[in-house]
Amino acid sequence: MGVSIQERWTDDAAVVLYPGDTRELLGTMPDDCAQLVITSPPYNLAKAYERKRLDLEEYVRDQAQVIGECVRILRRGGSLCWEVGNHVTGDEIVPLDLLLYPVFRRHRDPSSVTASSGTSSTASTASAASRAATR
Repeated sequence: MGVSIQERWTDDAAVVLYPGDTRELLGTMPDDCAQLVITSPPYNLAKAYERKRLDLEEYVRDQAQVIGECVRILRRGGSLCWEVGNHVTGDEIVPLDLLLYPVFRRHRDPSSVTASSGTSSTASTASAASRAATR
C-alpha cells in the first residue's frame, strides 16, 4: 500500500505536495500540524514562474512572512528544510541564506539551541526546527 499524496492540507493527509503559492496553503493550516516542511522559495531572479523581481529588502520581508507561517505550523520536534540559492544582479551575487538567517534566528528559543557549525542554510533550518521543538 503506497502513501497518498494530497494537493491540499487535511487532518488525515500523510503527504501534501502543493503546486501553488505556499502562502495560500499555509493560511489554511492550523498551528502545530506539520512534522516536516520542505520548500524551495523563489530566488527572486525574475524567472518566468516568479511573480516579479523584488528589491532585496522587500524580498526578505516577503520571505519572513512565509518563514513565520512555516514555523507556526511545525509540530514540536518538527523540521523545516529551506532551500535557497543566490540573488544575482549584473555586478553582484548575494547568498540568500545569509540575508534570511536573521529571520530564522528570530524564531529560535535561545535556551534550547546549541551552537553548531555548517552553512547558514543549515543553521537557519536548525533554528526554526529548534523553535518548533520548544513550543
